[in-house]
Amino acid sequence: MPATPVLRKSKRLALRGPATSPTAPDHPIHLSPPATAKVTRKNRSAPARRIQKKTDISDSDDPPTFNKGAFVAPLQRLQELKAMTKACDKLSQELTEVKWDRDQLLPPP
Repeated sequence: MPATPVLRKSKRLALRGPATSPTAPDHPIHLSPPATAKVTRKNRSAPARRIQKKTDISDSDDPPTFNKGAFVAPLQRLQELKAMTKACDKLSQELTEVKWDRDQLLPPP
């Protein structure tokens, strides 16, 4: 493939970036310098953050109150709902039996 000006320009852009670029490839971009041993030692020897004191809360003067009804009431309601669903299932089964008997006795016209 012959080297045309367009091809040379595209290769130059791919290798070095645009000609108007403020940074040339010969000047590498320096990021933050690596930490020195002195800085590392200083950071390691820094005092730890203050730990907040934990306060002990005593329950001796105010014992916890336990409301047994708060736990029993939902369980009773659940048992009532289960009983209602059983009764509903029984009634629907009886209804289907009655409809079946009716259809057997009186055939549709």
